[in-house]
Amino acid sequence: MKYYLFFACALLSYIGHSQLRQNHHAQQAAVAYNATLKPFYHGVASGDPLANQVIIWTRLTPDSTHQMGDTLRGQWFVALDTAMTQMVQQGGFTTDSSRDFTIKVDVTGLQPGSTYYYMFSHAGRNSLRGKTKTLPVGAVGRLKFAVASCNNYEAGFFNAFKQIAQRNDLDAVLHLGDYIYEYPHGLVDDTVPGRAHQNFESVSVGQYRARYSLYRLDPDLQAVHQQHAFINIWDDHESANQAWENGAQGHNPGTEGPWAQRKTAAQKVFNEWLPIREQSPTAIYRQFQWGNLVDLIMLDTRLQGRDQQINDVTNPSLYDSARTILGNTQLSWFTNALSQSNARWRVIGNQVVFAPLQLGWSAFAVGQTPQQIESQFLDIWDGYPAERLRVLNHLENNAINNSIFVSGDFHCSFAFDLADTVVDEQNDYAPVPNYNPQNGAGSVAVEFVVNSITSPNFDENSNLLQATIFQNQLNANLPAALGGNNPNPHLKYADVIQHGYFILDVRPDSAKANYYTTPILNPSGNQNFKQAIKVLNGANHLQGAVESSPKAVQDVLAPAQPLNRWVGHKERNFTVFGLYPNPAVDNVTVQLGNLKNQSVEVKLISANGQVVKTWPPVQMPQGLIDFSLSLEGAAPGYYQLQLSTTAGSQSLPLQKR
Repeated sequence: MKYYLFFACALLSYIGHSQLRQNHHAQQAAVAYNATLKPFYHGVASGDPLANQVIIWTRLTPDSTHQMGDTLRGQWFVALDTAMTQMVQQGGFTTDSSRDFTIKVDVTGLQPGSTYYYMFSHAGRNSLRGKTKTLPVGAVGRLKFAVASCNNYEAGFFNAFKQIAQRNDLDAVLHLGDYIYEYPHGLVDDTVPGRAHQNFESVSVGQYRARYSLYRLDPDLQAVHQQHAFINIWDDHESANQAWENGAQGHNPGTEGPWAQRKTAAQKVFNEWLPIREQSPTAIYRQFQWGNLVDLIMLDTRLQGRDQQINDVTNPSLYDSARTILGNTQLSWFTNALSQSNARWRVIGNQVVFAPLQLGWSAFAVGQTPQQIESQFLDIWDGYPAERLRVLNHLENNAINNSIFVSGDFHCSFAFDLADTVVDEQNDYAPVPNYNPQNGAGSVAVEFVVNSITSPNFDENSNLLQATIFQNQLNANLPAALGGNNPNPHLKYADVIQHGYFILDVRPDSAKANYYTTPILNPSGNQNFKQAIKVLNGANHLQGAVESSPKAVQDVLAPAQPLNRWVGHKERNFTVFGLYPNPAVDNVTVQLGNLKNQSVEVKLISANGQVVKTWPPVQMPQGLIDFSLSLEGAAPGYYQLQLSTTAGSQSLPLQKR
């Protein structure tokens, strides 16, 4: 759910800014990239830790001497220390163009509850060293997770990831989706200078790969992956806006082909570029156990079994008992996981807001009916009320306490008590007897919703004053003319303005969300602590708290430079990270890093050495560049794409179909 149209001014503001940028031949996408990491420019990552194993990841960028069908080889290493002298595991890897030269190793034979360091090597050059952790077993006294969502590259700098990377007492990072944005998603006036990228919507495997490659070259995203194990789930923008199992609001089959083909492409590239354990190409719901303290249950509310959205609260089909956001198979797995858990706390990683969110009261400000307003917000669990009620009833009927939903997608920070009904929506939000907002009676679980890393929120879609007024009214009694009742008495904290993340601090007696905010318009090392909200063991009810203290035992962060960094080489004047797609049909995007401002000339050369096509020289700014070329007029076959500057040239193999 990405459109926050609550007030008339906000609505007009959004409409006035919704036109996307015109396509340019070349777009500068970043200020710089780290040339010293060659050929592991995209850094390292780890994820999906278990007690005795963990996924480690990197991407090896081939140079111009490699052909499309080449298999590249190297080694991986896992040690107990940053110097990589206390080696515990090592082995070889192979990779090729079939997975975009990404490398993913499921390292086994590790010890529970341990910190490890890892790296990769190819042709005498080492990657960055990464840090990761396995899951503990038995009695666990404390855990801390960073929770994040919605990284819009164009909307700002990933300063929140920089802050998370510097924390040395985290057990994992939970990323709840919208890791990339499949189309240029920033508003015209909100695109931060230097953060624009190639203006295409990702539909094919090659286009999704280009977008992930761009994001993974961001230094702050690289840093957070280097320091912490990630547990990822996708939301809609990893595929298409407002996706469901068999389609998407943001997909046009007439111009973009079959949805099944696009969804398969999106899932394939997600699995290539993220350190997720591939239980299957399409299933991402899974479970992790931190001893006796936390069972983490990660859901897929987007692609696995979701019925199509019904964007009309007056449609009786919306309330059909068979309507599902999880699909029957996943729902059965989920409720069984809740029932079988013996941990003190159950944390449910979930893409979209689970709690009911009453917004119809704002209709007076936009000249609409409450039903029209509420109908705009049905991409969340509000659009699947019968299934939400089944989950809540399962918790209540089985006396399952200490369940915490953590959710993203909405670009706002919220904290909710979760009860089956919180107000009478048909009677001006009159209080109901089965939920008491003062003591939490009737609440069976709680939910923490994370704000966006950078994606636009209320003040950016309207203005700060309007957003502040709206924020203050979300959990307050309405004017007498509107009934005078509180439409969201279960909402205990709201921030619709700031960007950032939260730290979930879990102990046997309590679980606490610590909300932090960061600027996004410029690179920054600043953050602000905003609010702490906690739930006590057995209470299922939120209350205010103080900021968490650091853990007693803290890790040594992984070093900023590779081990024995290869310093005797001279980097080429530019580096090509990939041709997307390759093979190509109509167009190809060249993604390259330019070390200095220079003019680049591009030629398409046939297998027999003839120049088939020449593009005029283009001035390339320093930094990461997406360079789009039309192959119109070139016959199917094998070519060399020659990129030339005054300092030299590179030729890359390219196939046109």
